[in-house]
This record gives sequence, C-alpha cells and structure tokens, in this order.
Amino acid sequence: MKKSLLAVAIVAALPVVAQAQTNVTMFGLLDASLVSTDRKAPSPGPGSAIQIMSGVAATNRWGVRGSEDLGGGMTANFWLEGGLNVDDGTGKTGGAFDFTRRALVGLGGGFGTIMLGRDYTPGFTASGTGDYGGYGLWGTNLGNWTNGFNAGGAVRWSNGIHYTSPNMGGLTVRAAYATGERDVTPKTAGNNIGISGVYAAGPFSAHLFYHDMKDAVAAGAAQTKTKQMGGGGTVTFGPVKILLGYMATDPDGATKLTGVNLGVNYALGGGTLGLQGHRLKETASSAQGTSIGISYTRPLSKRTDWYFSAGQMKNNATGNFGLRGSDQQLAPGAVGADPRAIGVGVLHRF
Repeated sequence: MKKSLLAVAIVAALPVVAQAQTNVTMFGLLDASLVSTDRKAPSPGPGSAIQIMSGVAATNRWGVRGSEDLGGGMTANFWLEGGLNVDDGTGKTGGAFDFTRRALVGLGGGFGTIMLGRDYTPGFTASGTGDYGGYGLWGTNLGNWTNGFNAGGAVRWSNGIHYTSPNMGGLTVRAAYATGERDVTPKTAGNNIGISGVYAAGPFSAHLFYHDMKDAVAAGAAQTKTKQMGGGGTVTFGPVKILLGYMATDPDGATKLTGVNLGVNYALGGGTLGLQGHRLKETASSAQGTSIGISYTRPLSKRTDWYFSAGQMKNNATGNFGLRGSDQQLAPGAVGADPRAIGVGVLHRF
C-alpha cells in the first residue's frame, strides 16, 4: 500500500515539474568493445592482451539538458554531462561520477547562444569535423589533442564564456574566453581565448581555428603562452567522403607538435567503411609517429550501431606516440614501439 501511494505521488508531481521546466531531456551514449591489443615492448615489457574496452568508437556519457521559453525568441538553457566506464561501471574522475564533460547554463536567441561554465573549446569542436570517425575509432586525429605536451589542455575550458553563432548561410562561428581566476602574479596565468569557424554547404565543408592560451605557471614566474591553430575540410562525391585536417600546438620555446590526417569514408552495405592516416611530429626530439586506422560501422537501428575497428601507430626511434580511439589511448610499451589494436563493439545512444 505504501509503495502504491508513493507511485501515485510521483506521477502527480510530474506535471508540476513539466510546468516549471519547459523541456528537460535525459541523454547518453554507451559504447563497449572486445579488443585485442599489443603495445609491442621488448620482453619483458608490456605486450599483448585481450580487453573489454569502454569508449573506442565514442566516449561514454550520461547527462541532462533542457531549455525554458522566455518569450520574444529567448530561451534559458542548461547542459550537464559526465563520463563513465562501461567495462567496470565507474565514473571517469577517480571512480566517481561528475559533470566534468560539460556543465553550462546560459541564454539563447536570434544572436546565437551564450553559455557560462565548462565546455569544449572552439578549436576542438571544429577539428572533429575533419576526422574520419568524428574523434572515434582507432586512428582518430584525437591524438592531436592528447599526445605530447599540453595533453588535453585545449579540449575543454572551465570558468568560460562560450558563444555559438546562429547558422549564417552555412557558416557557424564559435568563440570562448576562459579565466584562470588568479589573484596573484602573473594574473593572466590560465587565461585562454579562442575562435573557430565551420562552413558547410552541399558536398563541401571547411574549418579554421585559433587558440591563445596563457600557461598556468607558478606564482611569481614569468608568463608563457601556447598557441594552437588548425584547419581542414571535407568533400563528398556520391558514396565517398574525403576528410582532411591539420593542427599545430606551439608553446614558447623550441618544442612544437604538428598533426595532419587524411581519411576517406565509403558508404557500403548500409554502413560506412573508413580508412585514415594520421601523422604526428614533435620538433624538439624529432619524434614522429604515423597511425593507420580502418573501420566499418553499421547501424542496427536509429540508436544502435555495431562496429569493427583496427589500427596501429608506427613510431620512429624517438617517437612515443600512442594509438588513439576516442576515450582510449594505447600507449607504446617503450619509446619507438608500435602499439596496435583490433576489435569489435556495440554503441547505443539514448
């Protein structure tokens, strides 16, 4: 009887929630695969293994987002999104679930949207349009952002003002400013600014971006900075889509990381066959790594795909680059080693 009364109370409360918040959606993505890996270190170093991996085609996530109609074409918007691991059920940060993927609140209208909080950087959003897996599958150009120095430093910015323009004849502009919130010198440490443009019309698309980041140096230290820039595009001919991307991360000093990728996707058998080459180069150590990725993704429904993905990173003698597949980075077992992976998986969106 008590359980029945509780259920009635919950159902009765739902219309009140709906009135208070015009539109609230729970969403997520779950991706897991069976993968054979080999980090290729000389014995007795790390070698081969069979693993259940979480997030090879796309990073696992769960969240809520919503909007409220304020009238006059204005909306109030929010987005909360966190990461998780399907293979063991843990959250992404220290085993706990949080909203470090995206945490935003702001306003939208004819001017676009302005959101405050933590979100993807303009460059990261733009660069993904030139990747054969959209930052997923083995051989993705996500390695531009997670290999070498400043790893992951420009994927997301916290404490930011994030602007997205309306679609202007195929062009969408994103801009962001994030503050390091410093009250000691140098007060500019941690301040970042960036802008990107993505143009898409018919069979063509193109993107450009630029970031200027003040490094988070110690109190009293001289301020240094890191610049990031890149561009690329796509072109589609019938069932064939060609993708190209370039990115450079250039901190103060002699070290510079560049990455270039060339991919092709081919519509085949109700799915997509993909092939991509991706090359990374670090100037200070003359390290180089070239990855090759091949994949086939086929929808089983509007929400569920199965996929095959394989790849290998070939490092030179000083190269220490890992093979990237969305949320997974397979590190080489030793400097100069060539990690590789092959597997099949299932991805479901809700």
